[in-house]
Amino acid sequence: MAHAPAPLNKYVLHPVQAAAAFTVYMFFRMLPLDWASGLGGLLARAIGPRLRLSDRARKNLRAVFPDMTAAEVERIVHGMWDNLGRLAAEFPHLQEIDVYAGNGRVTVEGGEYVDQLRDDHEAGIFYSAHIGNWEILALGNDGIAVPFFGRPAMTAPALAELALRHNCPVVAARVTRVKGATFKMTAQPPVRFEKTGDHKADVLAAMTQINNQVEQWVRDTPEQWLWLHNRWPDVGE
Repeated sequence: MAHAPAPLNKYVLHPVQAAAAFTVYMFFRMLPLDWASGLGGLLARAIGPRLRLSDRARKNLRAVFPDMTAAEVERIVHGMWDNLGRLAAEFPHLQEIDVYAGNGRVTVEGGEYVDQLRDDHEAGIFYSAHIGNWEILALGNDGIAVPFFGRPAMTAPALAELALRHNCPVVAARVTRVKGATFKMTAQPPVRFEKTGDHKADVLAAMTQINNQVEQWVRDTPEQWLWLHNRWPDVGE
């Protein structure tokens, strides 16, 4: 496939793409948050499932849920795109979302564990997953093969490396979409990973524990997870 010359990319295509992205951003910024979220979900549901990229999501779903019906796979794929569209449209409004405002936009469960990590006078680590509106939290991915849904999945080991090196408490936290642009943030009690003296084995054990937690989250709300990842090397394109 032919590629555009570098000058054309730099001086024409990239500025046009940036201008288009800014226009879309400002359009959703001008809408009320709930309207923006709803429209973003509507557009993504209409377009996303038709994209070739969605075939990867379908293959991933069939690989980890072999007994799932075709109709259920499509329901989850459409739900995933609805969530992605809403997330993109909500991004210009992130500064309006106050997690602790108590206005019903975000309900918090386990907030005391966040406070505990803040007030214990030592470093700590939060981890999450691409579920719900993950921009309300923050994270990362890619690296070693770790079991996930019973299959080896490429998983970034940095979280375990840091936690083990500095003996940090680790808190699992996720944000799930309740309905429309309302969310629930859940934090779990801090844990410390065991150190046996075999660093490589300790990292694998810690990341397996993390993947087990993320797997449970995904099973809880499969339509809110980003199934577009190429997480499983044994699942063909």
